[in-house]
Amino acid sequence: SNERKSELLAVPGKQKLLVEVRERMKLRHLSEATQREYLNWIKRFIRYSGFRHPKECSERDVESFLTDLAVKNS
Repeated sequence: SNERKSELLAVPGKQKLLVEVRERMKLRHLSEATQREYLNWIKRFIRYSGFRHPKECSERDVESFLTDLAVKNS
């Protein structure tokens, strides 16, 4: 929902991260659709990790996220 997206972007530091990621994607000339999808995956991971910055997450956190996706989508 839009309310949930606003809540995510209101977390200190998260908006800056998403803006920085989008700027880097633009420099690589990625399509708007690709940018949206990448940002959606980043937001999903941030929500999954308890709204921690991805730099604060471990390899184990990423593995857990990917395992969760695989189990839920199988």
